[in-house]
Amino acid sequence: MDAELPTSGKHPKLNVLL
Repeated sequence: MDAELPTSGKHPKLNVLL
């Protein structure tokens, strides 16, 4: 869960939720 790096190519803020 990277809140700064878009892992799935989504928003960096959404990655922390996924």
